[in-house]
Amino acid sequence: MKKAAVILLLITLVACSSKQDQATTDIKNMEQALKSDASKKEIDPRKGRDLITAYVDYSKAYPSDSFAAECLFRAAELANGMRAPIEALEYYSQVYQKFPASKNAPICLFLQGFVYENNLKNPQKAKAFYEEFLKKYPTHALANDVRFSLQHVGMSDEELIKLFETQNQTQPSVQ
Repeated sequence: MKKAAVILLLITLVACSSKQDQATTDIKNMEQALKSDASKKEIDPRKGRDLITAYVDYSKAYPSDSFAAECLFRAAELANGMRAPIEALEYYSQVYQKFPASKNAPICLFLQGFVYENNLKNPQKAKAFYEEFLKKYPTHALANDVRFSLQHVGMSDEELIKLFETQNQTQPSVQ
């Protein structure tokens, strides 16, 4: 009886592993197909959508796998690239909330602010994310970029250009 239970357990583990390996292979193939279209100006929406679905499905099916966080991050990046900022925000948020130890968690916190500021034109929400980033990750490699963004959040491109021109005029030239 014990032998049968062990064999059943092994079969189950192999079957699960095979499904996970197949999902990983499918994702890699879909990524390759999307990259082969890179010479085009736009991402094929159907291929992009299918890949986002594959990423999200993988993260749901294997949430304890280290690749799950990476899949959600890639889904967010792809959604953002496909001009779907609300969807991108959802995936960035999931990475940050569900995988706080992920190397991409701080980046996702920053990118939420960035998307609110630049894509959704909501400087108040952007500011909140930038401030949270600096509280949690004051020494992160992106901290200086976040400080800069926080100082200039809500400024138009024209206002930024004028600011930089003024700064350049007031700084002594180095010879």
